[in-house]
Amino acid sequence: MRKAGIVLAVIAAAVLAWLWFGRGGDTAIGHDDPLAFAPADTPYVFGNITPPPAEAMKRYLAHMDPQITNWRQQIGRVLTGLDALDDDTTRPEVEASDASGEIDVEPAMDAATAQRARAWLRAIDAELAAAPDGAALMARLGFHPDHARMAIYGIGLVPVSRTVLADPAAFRALVDRLQRATGESFEPLQLEGVDSGWRIAAPDVPVQGIVAIVGNHLVVTVAPADSESALRTLLGLERPMRSLADGGELQTLNQAEGFTPFGSGYLDVRRLLAQFQTPATELESAFLAPLGIEKPNFPSDCDTGLSTLSEAIPRLIVGYTRMDADGIEALSRIDTSAAIATHLQSLRVPMPGLQVKDDALGLFGMAMKVSALPSLANALDAATRKQPWSCEALTALNELSTATRNGLSNPAVYAAGPMFNSMLLALDRIELDSTEWGLRDLAARLVIGSDNPAGLIATARSFVPQLAGLSLQPDSRPQRLPTEALDEFIKQPAFVALAPNALGIAIGADQEARLPAYLQSTGDAQPLLYVRYRGALISEVARLMREASTDLPDAEREELVINADLLEEIYARHIDWLEMTVEFTAKGIEFRQRMALVR
Repeated sequence: MRKAGIVLAVIAAAVLAWLWFGRGGDTAIGHDDPLAFAPADTPYVFGNITPPPAEAMKRYLAHMDPQITNWRQQIGRVLTGLDALDDDTTRPEVEASDASGEIDVEPAMDAATAQRARAWLRAIDAELAAAPDGAALMARLGFHPDHARMAIYGIGLVPVSRTVLADPAAFRALVDRLQRATGESFEPLQLEGVDSGWRIAAPDVPVQGIVAIVGNHLVVTVAPADSESALRTLLGLERPMRSLADGGELQTLNQAEGFTPFGSGYLDVRRLLAQFQTPATELESAFLAPLGIEKPNFPSDCDTGLSTLSEAIPRLIVGYTRMDADGIEALSRIDTSAAIATHLQSLRVPMPGLQVKDDALGLFGMAMKVSALPSLANALDAATRKQPWSCEALTALNELSTATRNGLSNPAVYAAGPMFNSMLLALDRIELDSTEWGLRDLAARLVIGSDNPAGLIATARSFVPQLAGLSLQPDSRPQRLPTEALDEFIKQPAFVALAPNALGIAIGADQEARLPAYLQSTGDAQPLLYVRYRGALISEVARLMREASTDLPDAEREELVINADLLEEIYARHIDWLEMTVEFTAKGIEFRQRMALVR
């Protein structure tokens, strides 16, 4: 029985570990994964631990299909323009001044540059012609969704991009085709451990772009022209003593924030600032020596200020909280100290209308407790005066603090505070009358959150005397606005209604009944900024673009119609709805995105 109990305990522990940490390799960074080459102390990183779901990748790649056709059309138009430029004896010219200040007139593009541009455009067009859809293009470049692992990270401040190739030979073949088609050759990178590599140099610059295939990884970075040691470090031939795979920092972030393993990352402000508080490393010296400069360092009297700054804003994070065949959800956040987060949350205020957000074609809203701005600015400035920034590199923050306090402590802000808290515009339909350049039809609602909505009506009466006949009471039925007050702007009927904390205006014959629901608010919905639209709204935009194109010259009309078609192909036919919010929370400033795909 004792043995059976031990076995059961082990099984239970294994089940709990599986539930907490995920299945098998789902959350483990493998020894040869791109993230395993990122130093554990990297100041910034973004990458995925596992490839995104196959069905999701299939749907997202399908969004690329119509874009490939459009890219080829755009290339064709540019090539036509270059050919016309060659045929035109009166080529466009530009003015340029030499060191003496004298003005010379020279061609905007010489024949050699035009020929080179033409060769590259034709080479790219040939690649797109051979890969007519997103999946085919991905394969032609050597990638495959099942192997979609990547990482972008910093070795010190130097950026490195590392991506798994499903077929390294396909990428080598791509480079060979481009070189033959353009008549150009890239300087090969010869280095032990590098299977294939190319140096991309810029004139008179001692730093080169590097593209290399190391095993099944495509590595892109920048490196000094003559430092093999730096190259070996950047390309991962010399691995970091401790990597992200060893430290588990990304997995910890994912678990804490609810990020999926399909993509997440951070920028660590402390580590970033530390780069300028320590002597140059061997790698940094390899970059700076050819430039004839020394690494800039903050003096020791900046240590306290930099520490305060990094405590105030310790990091930025980003990651997908959901990614599947039905949609994507992502979170980005600027982390702040608890004190700053508390100050920012004092600006939160409910945004009336969000509880019925799903029934509109598109919404745009913003909300802020304007009346709290002066006290917030005064508090921050008082803190700055008590402990001013003494480091020369940061003294501008003292001036910014004072300027902010002065700017927000004025009569206009105090007057607007009780009147305005939020604004939400909800749109259902819009049709333009191209013959009269006016609105043929409009269905929309505008809701203004206010501590004094009746005061808004009183102010409006001073500008529009026709409103004097209205007798509005909170929560009463909407009243129709006098037509003579609106004839100059719209032909549709308009209605106005009051709630204790909101003023609403609805435009459209069918909008009167919908307005009361938009005047309600809940304490939970308090974003600083809110945007939501359905894919059908993009169809409306595309339709308006086509209508607007009818009176344009042929070439411009064709361009506008093509762009309208592309909008529908990429967005309207694939996206059910998309939502974005910016909000102050207890952790900082959060930016959330949610997208649902059409099924």
